[in-house]
Amino acid sequence: MKLILLTASRIKNDFTNHLLTVLLYLAGSTVCIFVFIIFFKNITGLSSMLSQYDIQNRQFRIFIPSSIAVKEEDFDFLDKYNIENISCSISVFENDSQYDIETYSDENYIYSLCPSEDVRKQVENFFSEHKSNEILAPLEYPSEITVENAELESRHVMLDTAYMDFREFCRYEFKTSDITLTLKRSMSASENEQLKKLLVTELSKWGEVNIYSPNENTQNMLSLSELVFDITSLILIFLISFVACAMLFRYVFSLNSYENVMYCIVGASKRTVVLIALSEALIFVLTSNILAITAHLLLHEQITLNTGLMDTSYSAGDYLTVVLVTTVLSMITIIPFFISYIRKPIISNKNKYS
Repeated sequence: MKLILLTASRIKNDFTNHLLTVLLYLAGSTVCIFVFIIFFKNITGLSSMLSQYDIQNRQFRIFIPSSIAVKEEDFDFLDKYNIENISCSISVFENDSQYDIETYSDENYIYSLCPSEDVRKQVENFFSEHKSNEILAPLEYPSEITVENAELESRHVMLDTAYMDFREFCRYEFKTSDITLTLKRSMSASENEQLKKLLVTELSKWGEVNIYSPNENTQNMLSLSELVFDITSLILIFLISFVACAMLFRYVFSLNSYENVMYCIVGASKRTVVLIALSEALIFVLTSNILAITAHLLLHEQITLNTGLMDTSYSAGDYLTVVLVTTVLSMITIIPFFISYIRKPIISNKNKYS
C-alpha cells in the first residue's frame, strides 16, 4: 500500500513539475509501441510471403490454347527434374458459384499446405481411406460437385481450394488449359530457361502453349522487396524510438534525484526507490500501450490503404502480446540503469543526477 501511495505521489509530481518532459516521454513511447504493433503482424506476413515466394520461385505455369485431357505419360520427359507437384486447374460453376479444383501428384505437397496439425491429421485420414471420386475441399464447398458429368464427393478440410489426385484426374479425362509444375528445388536462371525451352518443344503437340518460368516472376519479387523495405524501415523506427524512450525515462528519473535522496535520508532503501521508479515506468508503459492500441484501432485501415504493408487483422490476443512484449522490453532496457544506481553511494547519485 505504501509503495502504491509513493508511486502515485511520484507520478503526480512528474505531471506537476515536469509536464513537458513526461508528455514527450509518453508521446515517444506511444509512437514506439504503435510502430511495434504494425511490425508485429507484418513479420508474420513476411514469413508467409517468403514461403510463398519460395514456392513460386520453383513453379512453371503452362497455358494451353484450348482445354485438353492430359495423360500421366505426357510428363515422363520431366523425370530427371524432380517434380514436386503437377497441378492441373479447372473451375466448376454451380448455382451461380465458382468452385476451383487443382490436382496433386505428391501427397507431401498437400502436407506442406496444411495450416495446422489438426488439418494435417485430417489430410492423413483422407489419404489413407479416400475413394477414387473423393476430393479434398474447403469448408464452403458443397458435399458433391459435378465435373464433366462425373460426381465428385467433398471431404471438407480447412484449405484454400479443392485438391484431387492427378492420377484420378487423368483417369476421368478431365480437360484443363492451366497447368502448374512445381520443382522440389529452385534452379538458376539459365536452368529455368533450359527447362522452359524443353517444355515448349515437348508440349508443342498441344498447340502454341504459353509458358512462364520463375525468371518472369518479377511482380512477386517487386512486392516482396517493397514489403522487406517497409518492415526494415519499421524496425529502424522502432529501435530509434525505443532507445529515445529509454533515455527520456532516465532523464525523468534524474529530475527526481533530490526526492530520491530524501527518501534514502528518511530511511527508505535504494531498492525501495528503484521499486517506485519501476512502478512509475510500468504505469507509463501501460498508458502508452493503451494510447498506441487506440490509435491503431482508429488508423489501421488508413495505414493499410496508404502503404505497401499487408492488410492483417488483429485479435485481442495480438494486442495482449504487444503489451507483454513492450512492457518486458521496457523493463529490460531500464533495469541496468537501476542496477548502476543501487551500486553507487547516495551522494554520488545526487551529484550525478542533480
